Amino acid sequence: MAISVVIAIGGLLVAIHLRHEIHWGDAPTWTAAVAAVVAGIYAVKTFTSQNEQLKEQQDYISKQSELIEQQMEVITLERDERRSAQARQVILAPRPVALDPEKPGYFRAAAVVENGSDSPIKAASLNFGSIPASSARLTRISQSGTDTRETVASIPVPVVGPGVRFLFEVWHTSVDLLRGEAPSVTFEDAAGRHWTLDEHQDLKLVLSRPTAS
Repeated sequence: MAISVVIAIGGLLVAIHLRHEIHWGDAPTWTAAVAAVVAGIYAVKTFTSQNEQLKEQQDYISKQSELIEQQMEVITLERDERRSAQARQVILAPRPVALDPEKPGYFRAAAVVENGSDSPIKAASLNFGSIPASSARLTRISQSGTDTRETVASIPVPVVGPGVRFLFEVWHTSVDLLRGEAPSVTFEDAAGRHWTLDEHQDLKLVLSRPTAS
């Protein structure tokens, strides 16, 4: 700013010199002019400085906002990971649709739901597309590797304990209808959240418990 003031005063002196004479009676006018020039230069400098400070503040706020957004994304991911930790250990394994020898003329669709977590899940029910399962049985794997079916349970199954498997079944006279319906299970985790899981192990949180069909 000092250089600008010197240049301004120098310009005024040169102008006076070029006029070859000084009217001392106009000295107050020249003094006021110099003061006005100095004030103008100061105002411009101040305005420029304030703009630079404002830009620096805006850049800082922008970077802080980006940082906060990144932190919120991490927090959201960690929260979702914790929230779905138990539900992701539930497994849905569909069985091939086949003619049921115990029910002549009927085909059976079945799927096994296994709770692989260390806490129980509740209110487990399974649909084959729009067709609700009509039977649920507690199952165990025998030494020969086949399912041993035990205890028929109501649907939704009130409680599926840790490591427990349930076989859900439905029967229909149309094999094409059953083969065209994909199974999905809904259940409640230990924290009271409701989930749906399909045959591809695609897990989704549901906001409200689906009404029974």
